[in-house]
Amino acid sequence: MGEIHRRELAGLVSHGDAMLTVDALDNPRKGTMSPGVARMHIGAAGKRDNGQAQVMAGISGARGFGLIDYRPYMPDIWFQDGYKERWDNRGIPDGAAFKAKPKLATGMILSIIDE
Repeated sequence: MGEIHRRELAGLVSHGDAMLTVDALDNPRKGTMSPGVARMHIGAAGKRDNGQAQVMAGISGARGFGLIDYRPYMPDIWFQDGYKERWDNRGIPDGAAFKAKPKLATGMILSIIDE
């Protein structure tokens, strides 16, 4: 379904001046039990707080814009021994590995280009 959405969106939006944009979105999140919640800098709040982050890729051009892909960011603290129980309770797959935000962004860009 995602591939169909991306192709349709690219057809509607793309033009000679279209561009791919990638950005991280860090949202404040109370509590600690949601996947990926950790203390981090929350730009909109201007401080360190509990938050959850995603990396998003979109396309924009003269005819509009839209989201192409997004990936949840899991901070490195979630890969420490004491967090395994949280993984089991949140449906995080056993084979998941830490990826910094730039690595998530690079993976999305390469995937989009390959299509």
